Amino acid sequence: MIRAGEAILELVGPLDATGDDSPAWFWGLALTSSDLDATAASFGDACSRPRPAVQPGRRIATLDARRLGLGVGIAVMS
Repeated sequence: MIRAGEAILELVGPLDATGDDSPAWFWGLALTSSDLDATAASFGDACSRPRPAVQPGRRIATLDARRLGLGVGIAVMS
């Protein structure tokens, strides 16, 4: 993780090489919301139900990028 002002850049990859020669790819963006339940409700069925995130005390929901016409994945966290 790299802090850039208020933004945090997190790069994620496998712990061990897989031997796969596929190129690296960009999954998407993670945003924060002060009211995750309201954010999820505003997207209706195009958003998953909020659930516990990997980070203790936080929750996460993901948007259905294809359904919303987005080019990358979007996660929203508390």
